[in-house]
Amino acid sequence: MKLFFKLSKAVFSISLCLMVLAFVTPVEAGGRCHGGNPHNAIRMGSAELATGVTLEYAEKGRGKRNVVIFLHGYTDSWFSYSEVLKNLPRGFHGYALTQRGHGDSEKPLGGY
Repeated sequence: MKLFFKLSKAVFSISLCLMVLAFVTPVEAGGRCHGGNPHNAIRMGSAELATGVTLEYAEKGRGKRNVVIFLHGYTDSWFSYSEVLKNLPRGFHGYALTQRGHGDSEKPLGGY
């Protein structure tokens, strides 16, 4: 029963993140990289929401399977997941978003 609850919670979390990304339109796919090896580098980019707000994100990995989306807490940014992204296993594609009003993401007057 515990395993079912954990799996249900994980599936819900992933589904919620994917719904959020459905409203995101890529603007740039990052000229900035962090890390020495280009195959292991964390790539930076930004995405414009349908509302016009631009969000920064960090990305590591390739492919459309095993996608993981990392969402930070209050007063933080994508950088709270920088070590996680660096150590992301091969075969996973990770995105760490910086939510609106945080880090280098846009800080609109309202709409939070």
